[in-house]
Amino acid sequence: MKYKSVLFFGCGLVACLVLGGILLYGQNPPTIAAPIATPGLVVVNTPTQVTFTVDLSGTPSAIPTGVNLLRLNSAGVQTIVATMGDNGKAGDVKAGDKVFTAVLTLNEAQPASFNFQVSAAFPGQLKRVLSPVLQFAALAPTTIPVVLPPDPGVAGKATIAGIDSDGDGVRDDVQRLIIFSAPDSARHREALKEQAVAIQHALLSQTDQQATDAGVAEIDSIECLDYLGKRNQGIWRQVLAQMLNTTDRIKAHDTAAARTNGQVFTLLPDNIQNTACSFNMDTLSN
Repeated sequence: MKYKSVLFFGCGLVACLVLGGILLYGQNPPTIAAPIATPGLVVVNTPTQVTFTVDLSGTPSAIPTGVNLLRLNSAGVQTIVATMGDNGKAGDVKAGDKVFTAVLTLNEAQPASFNFQVSAAFPGQLKRVLSPVLQFAALAPTTIPVVLPPDPGVAGKATIAGIDSDGDGVRDDVQRLIIFSAPDSARHREALKEQAVAIQHALLSQTDQQATDAGVAEIDSIECLDYLGKRNQGIWRQVLAQMLNTTDRIKAHDTAAARTNGQVFTLLPDNIQNTACSFNMDTLSN
């Protein structure tokens, strides 16, 4: 009987193994960033070219044909939808710069939020490396333009105010959550934005009157959401949790609430809760 020889280099079977003359080190796999999509949203039944890129310049050279774009369904099941290239062709801007590109034409039939992810193969790594997920949405047609702000990341938590790149009173991280939570309804998105604006005013309030005004606006936003149906209760909690996602923000909200102690806020009857909305929902188709 013949045996294959296995040579050890003082680092153990798992950490360091020579098989067939190829040395595999037990080094940590590289990490890669989430892909970027341009544009970051599409409208249903509207064929749209979307360019996906992932920057691997901070990693060892990936296998040129080993970078795949994955689409994840609601259960998290991955499907390869494209092989990304770095050859200066098919939408790739510059060959060899380690920025891999894939261009897809998306034509979604139903409003939905879904995710994309990159899977990359590197020499000497037994397993593929997965990126964080990229959130994406197909929106129902609407007369209100929807612009997806960039993800602020950890920089969005540096201050109580956070980052609001378009100056609409809604933090970028919260605006992204709202868009992805309600891709089918402009009414729901507008109502959720009202809630976010009211909470933001409470967080930044400096006087009793400012806190009171923010409290009234927050109650109005809740009534507006209630009018639109129970589905908003879960989303409302998500938005509130996102708004209060740091210790300083929780303390600021508690301080604003303390300023309104003892005050009475009048609630509207259910059938006219829509009057609490600052927008006319009858002008919106969904």
